[in-house]
Amino acid sequence: KDFFPEAKAAIASNPIVAQLFSNCENSYFSCLPERETELLQQLPLSSLHNLEGLVAWSSQQEIEDIITFFRVLGFQKLGDIRNFELHSFQQRWGKTGEQMWKRLHGYDKQVITPLKNDFNYVDHVDLYMPISLRPFLLHQLENHTRKLINTIKDHHKEMNRLVIYLHCEYNYDVHVIEIVPQYDHLNLLYIYEELDKKLHHIDLSNPIKKFDIEAFTCKAKHSKFLPWQQQSLKRKQLSKNAIDRGNNVLSGFLPTQIDFDNFNCSENLHYSLEGDTTEDLRINGHKYQLDWLNTTTQEPALELEEHYSLPLEIEDISKYQKVTTLSSNLFNFDRNANDRGQHYYLAIDSDHNKVCICYDQIEQKYFKVGHF
Repeated sequence: KDFFPEAKAAIASNPIVAQLFSNCENSYFSCLPERETELLQQLPLSSLHNLEGLVAWSSQQEIEDIITFFRVLGFQKLGDIRNFELHSFQQRWGKTGEQMWKRLHGYDKQVITPLKNDFNYVDHVDLYMPISLRPFLLHQLENHTRKLINTIKDHHKEMNRLVIYLHCEYNYDVHVIEIVPQYDHLNLLYIYEELDKKLHHIDLSNPIKKFDIEAFTCKAKHSKFLPWQQQSLKRKQLSKNAIDRGNNVLSGFLPTQIDFDNFNCSENLHYSLEGDTTEDLRINGHKYQLDWLNTTTQEPALELEEHYSLPLEIEDISKYQKVTTLSSNLFNFDRNANDRGQHYYLAIDSDHNKVCICYDQIEQKYFKVGHF
């Protein structure tokens, strides 16, 4: 104040509201958090120019056009336009309208901190039409929960608690669903099952018009079920000479003795399991023909629905020798089922039989599908 008398400041619960109040007549302004909404509603529409916080508007001219639009309709204060739904802002002004609505209602969380952001992840969803049918509501919840989990994984974290607030269309009723993990953290499969159970206990005669999803996170733990993926990354770092190409095809958990006496590779040849390959390779003294993989008539003995009756623990996985990955086209499964991100592998068991192993990304576990 001594060095710059024209300076203004405000104290508020978030940077957006603080910027608005700092442009008031008072040089220094502060208020209790419970009074912020009341004071915010009394500000004129011109305050929308300063509704920025840490992220500025992409175009002040666009904000001026929005202000002019509301003034033509007879609105003068911010409280007059807070009653509009989110989709009204989205349909007319797109991303800018959505961002403005969230800032007006306090959903745009901006944190000023020199530390890494470890706060909770929140998703606000305003439905275009109120939903009273349980399957449709479950579908919406699953889609937005999956997106939220993907965002959490991108930040190398895991979800250890999920809270969903279902806002009804009438009487301001709110249903709260809380899901906690059975073990260390939540996965999609467990969340889907719990949502399905808990929605059966909710009366949807009062339709749901919007919902909020809040995820609580923790630091991700190293999964013990990823040895094949880790070995695959290590193999890509090796030099690509002829012998390395063969090892990339036939490398796995345990050291193996591969007989390349009858396997002629030129320096520029890439060995592949596709095409007209009929070469015999010896693995631990046993000969295998690889041309059988080119046929689509060979299918696993077990159907996809039976995956989860044969889970493999880490000590079980070490008994199998990975040969190569398999295309999902070889398997019969329901096309309408949720994508679980399955990866299939051809492997050799301790009795030198060809078996198929599936890795499920949702559960982060391996399952024995069957044998060929």
